[in-house]
Amino acid sequence: MKAVLGVAVATAALWTTASVQAERQVIGPVQECEVTAGVETVPVQAEPVQIPLRHSEAVGDSVTAAFPAESGIGVVSIGRDEGDEPMTLRLVANTSEAAAGVWELTIRGTEAECKGTITVAAPDTAGR
Repeated sequence: MKAVLGVAVATAALWTTASVQAERQVIGPVQECEVTAGVETVPVQAEPVQIPLRHSEAVGDSVTAAFPAESGIGVVSIGRDEGDEPMTLRLVANTSEAAAGVWELTIRGTEAECKGTITVAAPDTAGR
């Protein structure tokens, strides 16, 4: 009986200590990483398009980029060039079958995931 009572008292003491520590823990605001394109719009064209990107948080290594499948935008490559400023990337995209509109872009690295948008301009239909 004394052993059971001792275990109960020890468990209660640990639970109380954990509760007090949890109350003291200060949680800061959650910051979201954003990625912005260095161009206003991206054209629909047969040749790959280079899009300079800037991200608000360090993303780390092994960076990937993704668009929704329905955008029709394909990622050819994403990376940093020698001499690029910190927090910048260069995206090469295939827009030959892209749909006009505003599309979500997600970049992921070993340290963060960033979201932003890319606007694909409607193909020029003048003269058709």
